[in-house]
Amino acid sequence: MQNKILKVIVVLSVFFILSSCEKNKEIVVHFCSDNIEAKADILRSLDLNLEYLEKNDISYKKNKSKCGFTFTYGNKEEFIEGSMTDIDLMMKIKSFYDLKD
Repeated sequence: MQNKILKVIVVLSVFFILSSCEKNKEIVVHFCSDNIEAKADILRSLDLNLEYLEKNDISYKKNKSKCGFTFTYGNKEEFIEGSMTDIDLMMKIKSFYDLKD
């Protein structure tokens, strides 16, 4: 009986360790609250890429503090200041997260 319990604990521990090592893909969208044009450009680029983000399991959140995008993948992080076109944003997402499609 103790062996079965020990095996279950070991299997659950391994599962927990493997699932916690998965890299989190996230983008923080800093939408320039003091610059109306930059805010509109950034939010438009985001809106046109929402389906692509969802398809690739990339979460996002909005923030008013800066102006640009912060990309996070595990412990890797990169901030890009300013707005990008929707195509430029998609290409950056593709390269930063090493996506194939």
